[in-house]
Amino acid sequence: MSVELKTDKNNGIHFVCIFHLNYVQGIREQYVSKIYIKFDKSPWKKAQQFFEIPITICKGIKNDVRRVRLPIGQPVQFVHDDFFPTRKDILGKTSEELGNLIQELRYKYKIGWEDTYKKTHWKTVNQLREMQKAEVM
Repeated sequence: MSVELKTDKNNGIHFVCIFHLNYVQGIREQYVSKIYIKFDKSPWKKAQQFFEIPITICKGIKNDVRRVRLPIGQPVQFVHDDFFPTRKDILGKTSEELGNLIQELRYKYKIGWEDTYKKTHWKTVNQLREMQKAEVM
């Protein structure tokens, strides 16, 4: 995940999250129709004072079919790119304070997706890292 504080003509947070989903077993085809990012409540509450950022961000898949097929054994990349403007003037805060706040958002979140059967699955960042380590071994 990349989270960057913008302080030019448009003050706010530029938020980019890139992740891969890998369907590893099964006999039915799986599709993804929505992706979600949900921030941890503590850093989100702090950030919400300064930025118009929702606790859960949901994006539908943008293509003609409105869903993406997950082939078995082949990871599919998903990208969420968004900008959250400031709520109030942030000039009183130092960029270091805001930077620390934004870094907290970066490391405390969950990734979710809606599957073929309209069931939403959630994984924390740590769980995804552990799964990636297990695949390498």
